[in-house]
Amino acid sequence: MKEIKYSLSEISCASCADKIEQKIKKLNGVEEGYLNFVTKEIKVQVADSTDTARLFDTIKKIVKDEEGDVEVCELTPNVIYAIDGLDCANCAAKIEEKLNKTEGILGANVDFIAKKLTLQFKNSLDQKRIEEKVQKIIDKIEPGVTIAQSNVKNEDHVDEESSMTKDLIIFGIGILLFIGGLLIAEGTVFRYVLLILSYFIIGGEVVLKAVNNIYRGKVFDENFLMTIATMGAFAIGEHPEAVAVMIFYQVGEFFQDVAVNRSRRSIKKLMSIRPDVATIKKGNTSVEMRVEDVQTGEIMIIKPGERIPLDGEVLSGDSTIDTKILTGESVPVNVTKGEMVLSGCININGLLTVKVTKLASESTVSGVEKV
Repeated sequence: MKEIKYSLSEISCASCADKIEQKIKKLNGVEEGYLNFVTKEIKVQVADSTDTARLFDTIKKIVKDEEGDVEVCELTPNVIYAIDGLDCANCAAKIEEKLNKTEGILGANVDFIAKKLTLQFKNSLDQKRIEEKVQKIIDKIEPGVTIAQSNVKNEDHVDEESSMTKDLIIFGIGILLFIGGLLIAEGTVFRYVLLILSYFIIGGEVVLKAVNNIYRGKVFDENFLMTIATMGAFAIGEHPEAVAVMIFYQVGEFFQDVAVNRSRRSIKKLMSIRPDVATIKKGNTSVEMRVEDVQTGEIMIIKPGERIPLDGEVLSGDSTIDTKILTGESVPVNVTKGEMVLSGCININGLLTVKVTKLASESTVSGVEKV
């Protein structure tokens, strides 16, 4: 069995997401399928012999049938880089913000404590070129800091702010044309032209969705109803009212998208609190392993300042644990031998040896991803 992941460009309809998930689960060869509405990712478990190219084409068709304007791309594995010389937490935040706005990068995360940078590329073929761009960005913010690729991989988030800014600019142009049309005397051709232009700039996407949905057999949705209502207003000569209705509808859609995206960012932030690697004791030495590869019963070593990667029982050591990210409790909790610690919490001041009691897929933090 192997897991394949796909990224969706945008999806704001939870009902459509559920329909897409149900159709994917019914595909031949798919043992398990899951669409995460928060992260806009599709995960499928398939046999090793599965034709992944054909599966990709099938999933793209399913998504297009339900949400015609949503694009699908196959997620390339994230690449982790060790960061050398980064001593400024504020600079780390600036680097992360800048990289998330860089063309060719789907997601970037800088872990200041672990001194690592996680990148996900839109196209793995462009990785070398983008790495050079990344180093130049780092040099401008914090000269002397270098990155080196590690062999550990994980999954992270996608940034959507630039798309929203573009939509706002287009919407603003439509509003200006609408106001201009209102200021011109009624009955003039120029007034009519400005209102028509304003309507299609603001609501053209809604009309296009309505037409595409009709071809796919989805008639009575909100796009169709808004199109019929506004076209009817135009037909009876109420041109400003038609544009105004579309404006109010789009404003409502905008605030809905803002609310959904804020919720997504909050949940992604919570999901990112689990480290990607755990330090595992092997005889007299210790090795770093992906948390997904760690088995129950193995022994973790958690140093002061590190996040706890997996749920477990303290075998030795005394420390104070910051649990507020999970419980909201602002007062740190003291732990000692025999007590349980949860993944995602921060080990503040003591060295702990912990026996893993839950796999990564069953840990406290992983439960958030399935919400």
